[in-house]
Amino acid sequence: MNIVQIVTLFLEGVLSFFSPCVLPILPVYVGILAGNGDGNSQKTQYKVVVNTLFFVAGISLSSPV
Repeated sequence: MNIVQIVTLFLEGVLSFFSPCVLPILPVYVGILAGNGDGNSQKTQYKVVVNTLFFVAGISLSSPV
């Protein structure tokens, strides 16, 4: 894969993320990734990072190649 293909694929992903059919479910994604606010900022940051990594891994592994 050359750099032009990589940049093109990245831009296609960004454009599809902001398509009108995806925008209504963005608050759900943010809510799931952020979890509940329990007041402990270090624990909350860790939870957000872990949730985000698992979310991205799940989407990546379930996408057809």
